[in-house]
Amino acid sequence: MKDLFADTYYSNSLLGPKGPDRDKAVAASIGRSGRLVTTAWVLTELANFLHRVGNRTAYVRFYNKIKTHPETVILEPTQIHFERGMWLYESRPDKEW
Repeated sequence: MKDLFADTYYSNSLLGPKGPDRDKAVAASIGRSGRLVTTAWVLTELANFLHRVGNRTAYVRFYNKIKTHPETVILEPTQIHFERGMWLYESRPDKEW
């Protein structure tokens, strides 16, 4: 079993229109064994990205579904996780992601 980290790009691609990004996200989901792991920060960023009227309902449905799913883990914000994320961000100035 291999866990899958659901970042904002992945989650937004699943909720978005059909296209190459959605196809990749769906392909990563099919046949997956293991947990879907995400963070409260990712979910906050996704909610912000989907702030427009019409998108909010889709986000709320998505959030309510994953928060109760037994194979989903939502990591709570901690200072340690934040510092590790900042280290990754700082150590990769050549990346645009």
